Amino acid sequence: MILLTLASILLASPEQQTRIPRKLALYLFTTSAYALYASFKGEDPMNPGFYNRHAAWRRLSFTLGYDDEKIPGTDATEQAKIFGLKYLIVNKREPGLARNDKYFKIIEANLRAQYRGFGNLFEKVTYHVTTIKSFREGVLLPQFRAYLQIKRQEASQTPSTTDPDRLTRIDNLLARVNTDTVFMLNQDGVAPSGPIADARAP
Repeated sequence: MILLTLASILLASPEQQTRIPRKLALYLFTTSAYALYASFKGEDPMNPGFYNRHAAWRRLSFTLGYDDEKIPGTDATEQAKIFGLKYLIVNKREPGLARNDKYFKIIEANLRAQYRGFGNLFEKVTYHVTTIKSFREGVLLPQFRAYLQIKRQEASQTPSTTDPDRLTRIDNLLARVNTDTVFMLNQDGVAPSGPIADARAP
């Protein structure tokens, strides 16, 4: 296991030590050469560029600690020091390796599919709310009407040369608000022109 940041692992807390034999009290500190190197350089170990450039440092990790053991036949304890090294000879999981590109493409494809699925669900939930009569008549339409009136005043006072049809578009939306034909759903339960498209039109 490679640790990217300095970490101290306490396998037996003081509370636990009151419930278990003293000989099981074990304290370990495990880190990697990469974590120490990043700390020495003042770099963020999770920085992708720094991470990929120093893959070799992540091969080496070591452990320091001690184990308090009860001496058999007595109430005394002795402290056994622990020191360990681990070097990763073969690392097939290195994300920067070309051989792993295919796995990233699989993940990317799955994420794109999930994103589209979530987007469709968001549209359906958003527009379902607009079908609730009390919300539609008490909040949505009055607020949208007030918003359009402000936008119409802005469009009248400052005509846009890049969008000459803006005032007409706002007037059409106001007419649809007054006839309750905005935020309408198609047969699939979503707006034909995309999520909250009417609200973005002005």
